[in-house]
Amino acid sequence: LDHESAVVRKESVVACCRLLLEPNQNVALQGPSARVIEDVLQRLLQVALADPEPHVRQKVLYEMKPCFDVFLRQPHHLSTLFLLVSDEELRIRVETIKLLGRLALLNP
Repeated sequence: LDHESAVVRKESVVACCRLLLEPNQNVALQGPSARVIEDVLQRLLQVALADPEPHVRQKVLYEMKPCFDVFLRQPHHLSTLFLLVSDEELRIRVETIKLLGRLALLNP
């Protein structure tokens, strides 16, 4: 995620998301597995916020599938997502709004 090549960073995002949690996988919200998922999600969201390449930032948001929603709905992740609503790139703002809309169903 820290490589100098944007292509490598983008592929790292895909690898992290796909290996971290499979769709429809049941994961406890507490314990060692949950802590690892939380740490990796936090790092991925930092990439979405700070990577200099828009396509890498957008890829992070695109790879946040519904299986991550139970983690992303936590306040510390939501605050990062709300910062992304102000991204300079329209496509990133759109992906962020879509993700927040999906999370709104879980956080009434």
